[in-house]
Amino acid sequence: MAKYDLPAMLDYVMKLNNIDKIDYIGHSQGTIILFILLSIKPEWNDKIIKHYALAPVATLRSLNSIFVTIFKHEFLKNIYIVDSVLTLFCKFISHRLCSFSINAVCGDDDKCFKKSDISYILKHSPAGTSFKNMKHYLQVYENNGIFQPFDNGCAKNKIIYNSCKIPPYNYSNIKVKTVVYVGTHDDIANPENIEILEGILPNIIKTRVYQNWNHIHFNWGADCNLTLHKNIISDIEN
Repeated sequence: MAKYDLPAMLDYVMKLNNIDKIDYIGHSQGTIILFILLSIKPEWNDKIIKHYALAPVATLRSLNSIFVTIFKHEFLKNIYIVDSVLTLFCKFISHRLCSFSINAVCGDDDKCFKKSDISYILKHSPAGTSFKNMKHYLQVYENNGIFQPFDNGCAKNKIIYNSCKIPPYNYSNIKVKTVVYVGTHDDIANPENIEILEGILPNIIKTRVYQNWNHIHFNWGADCNLTLHKNIISDIEN
């Protein structure tokens, strides 16, 4: 995603709009793929004006949610089954239990959703991902929480990286100024992980903190248009 997909998408948008630089807004995994792109292809630092990082994930050293417990042992490959089960569960059984399940993974945030929106949201999220992508996250978690290239095993690593040992990403290559948006109840991009991120990236120019927001409030929060969206627009204009 960082090496091929993201640069292809950004190039397309810039070509379509006849521009040579672009502001980037990313959430969660959308932040780490830009961090990686900037570290492995430093020339992209000249194409990104600023990075507006919502609930950024550059380290998984400290996770407070049951996310790890769920995915460490089993990954549900058929996301359509997951969507169907969650939608039926939330529609017919209990919005309260459904909300509890979401908060258990992403952090406690009872005011994130309107109850009437939960079933609709779960028709679109979670979306599909690859088994390799989830395996990469588990590798990161099990190796001190810092993102590194995918470990293919020694034999394949020698072919891909010219070394049995995985080379680290060079985050010192990242020059783009970054504005960080974090929630106090986020169990994934939690305060400890954000502190580690601030130690890794020297170009964080501002951090906005949202009280009681969890990891997905930035996507689905009922009040995002009143706070987050206005703040992002203000930060871009300034």
